[in-house]
Amino acid sequence: MKKVNQYLSGLKIFPPPIEKKQGVADLIDSIFLAYNAGRLREACRLFTEKMLKENVTIGLSLAGALTPTGLGRSAIIPLIQSGFVDWIVSTGANLYHDAHFGIGENLFVGSPFLNDVVLRENGVIRIYDYTSSPGDSSIGMNIAALALEGNKLVIDPNKDVNETAAIVLNAKKTGGKSGVFICGGGSPKNFLLQTEPHIQEVLGIKEEGHDYFIQFTDARPDTGGLSGATPSEAVSWGKVRPDSLPDTVVCYLDSTIALPLLVSYALNRAKPRKQKRLLTKLPILLKNLEAEYSALKKKKGKLRKKS
Repeated sequence: MKKVNQYLSGLKIFPPPIEKKQGVADLIDSIFLAYNAGRLREACRLFTEKMLKENVTIGLSLAGALTPTGLGRSAIIPLIQSGFVDWIVSTGANLYHDAHFGIGENLFVGSPFLNDVVLRENGVIRIYDYTSSPGDSSIGMNIAALALEGNKLVIDPNKDVNETAAIVLNAKKTGGKSGVFICGGGSPKNFLLQTEPHIQEVLGIKEEGHDYFIQFTDARPDTGGLSGATPSEAVSWGKVRPDSLPDTVVCYLDSTIALPLLVSYALNRAKPRKQKRLLTKLPILLKNLEAEYSALKKKKGKLRKKS
């Protein structure tokens, strides 16, 4: 029997000609074979074949300002409605501009080459990227202004940190898995991933990291920023399970290109999942997290007394 070279036994690169009526999913499966096209195909298949199993809880992070590009209505809402996303970490910019659509205001396609000074003079505001800090957005600025008027509205980031950790812990403690789907990088990426270090290092609860990892980014790892940090780097922080590296994909593409393609692929290839409705379960999940943390603190206290 002829010995097969393990390095020459993968998918054969011999794509068929592109056809006039070829769908997006078929195009990705048959034509996207190498470089970042190949990574996108791998991400699509990882998402639909593994991450969309019923026992996987999927967190989505959204960096920058994606909703004013129309991706909220065209891509993110279909993901939510199909049960393909269970919880979201977003920049304030995405929430602010999503509210813009929600109150019936309009956005229009313009030219990226217009003079910003002229736009300012004509009352037209350009959209730039923000970090995910609540105060670092138009929503945060308006809340800060209300505080000057005596308004008592306060955003509690501690609650957000604990609730997101509780979501991930519940997914793992109930025999399921946790998947992260990262569009861009920045603070939303870290806030999504830090759930595991918070569980393991800060709260002292035994855990091993997220099970699945997909990222669309244009950030390079060699500059040292979190946006370009690789899944293997995340392993060193306990953010990703060491044995889950084969189930991680980084695709170096603009999210405005990659996200609609993946959503179209998933809707075509996977059946809708039952929505987990995590918002209604958060009080219970948070109590479970608090109970486990309190039990560990008491146990440590008893050990200190004995020693």
